Order: sequence, then structure tokens, then C-alpha cells
Amino acid sequence: MKRYFNIFVILGILSLMTVSCEKEYEPSDMITPDKLIQMPDGLTYIANGNYSMFKDVLTFNGVENQNYSYLRQYFFLSDFAGDDVTCGQVTTDPFYLSFTQDHTPSQENTSYFWYVSYKMISATNLVISYYERGEMADQSAANLQLVGENYFVRAFAHFSLMNIFARPYTHDPNGPGIIIRNSDNEPVEKPRSTVSEVYDFILNDLRTAASLMKPNTMRGKGYASVYAAYAMMSWVFR
Repeated sequence: MKRYFNIFVILGILSLMTVSCEKEYEPSDMITPDKLIQMPDGLTYIANGNYSMFKDVLTFNGVENQNYSYLRQYFFLSDFAGDDVTCGQVTTDPFYLSFTQDHTPSQENTSYFWYVSYKMISATNLVISYYERGEMADQSAANLQLVGENYFVRAFAHFSLMNIFARPYTHDPNGPGIIIRNSDNEPVEKPRSTVSEVYDFILNDLRTAASLMKPNTMRGKGYASVYAAYAMMSWVFR
């Protein structure tokens, strides 16, 4: 009898060990995006986090280079390729390659700009897909403003990528543009869309942004607004 009792005890312990191996847990020092978006003020945190990527120095290829931020590269890659800025001396900073228009395939600042742009787009897609799937229960004016801001940021990021990595619309509307990222659940590898397709996508995002954001829901300076959406539409059309 004692022998059978010992066997039952061993089997009970083994069953407990098996159950414990299947236990699910989440890291205690972070919140998953799916949970964050459903928390009170979750949309605000995500939107503000997207804005922060414009100015923050992000880790890229395992390194935090203090010379790299989205806005720094945005102005260098655009203005320094024009005639309104003059570089007075030679420098080892990659922005000199933009000034001389001597770009290289391994140029770090353009690679960083591409990386941060799509990281920003990916973050906006989290909010936009949540809204488009009809999962956003609270569709108050304040929350729709935040969704509109995400549409605006996504349009801005795609448009900036087009200006740097594609030829102008007037050159060839059917030429290669950039990769459109419009969902939080899509293939990792996608082909480039045509210039015309990307411009249509950008304008649709801006129209949606303008319809969601209202003058009385603006969050103040430094945030996207209905007026910013219309202003950027005119920029895209010019």
C-alpha cells in the first residue's frame, strides 16, 4: 500500500511540474503594445512616443551615435543637397556626402534615416490599424485627434522618404518609389510601389488626418493639426 502511495505522490509532483512549465508571463519592466493602446491615455503615450522619434537618438546597428537623429538627418539630407547651404570645410561627418552629392550605398546617415522613418511608420500603424479594425471603443473627439495625428505622421514619414530615395513625380509617375507600410500585420518583404501609388497613399492619409482632427481638438504647438494636414497636402501637390 505504501508503494502505491509513493507512486501517486510522484505522479502528482510530475503533473505539477508539467503545469508550471506552461506558465505564461510578461516582462515586469515593460508593457506590450497591445495592452498599452487599450490603457487610459495609451493613445496619447504612443502618439507622443512617435513624436519623440523625430528628435531622439536611437540605437542603430548596436550603436548610439549622438550625431544621428531623424531631424538632423532630415535637414542635412535635404537642404545640404541644394544651393541654399554652403559647407565651409571638409568633414568626416557623412552629411558631407550629401553636400557633395557623392552618396554611397553604405552611407550611415541615410541608412539611419531609412531605419527611423520605418520605425516611426510601424508605430503609427499600431494605432491606425487598431482604429481601422473597429477595435477602438472610445472614439471621442480627443481620441480621434490622436488617430489623425498618427495618419499625419505616417504621411510625413512616407513623403520624406520619397523626397530622398525616389525621383520626383514629374520625372516619372510610374517609376520606383518607396515601400508603403500601411498595416501592423503585413509581410516583412515588400516591393517598392510606384511614385504615383505612394503619392496617392500619402494624400489619402492626409485627407483622413484632416477629417479626424478638428480646430477645437488641437493639442497645441508641436503637434499635428487639421491645418498642418491641409498645409502638407498643398506641399505634396506643388
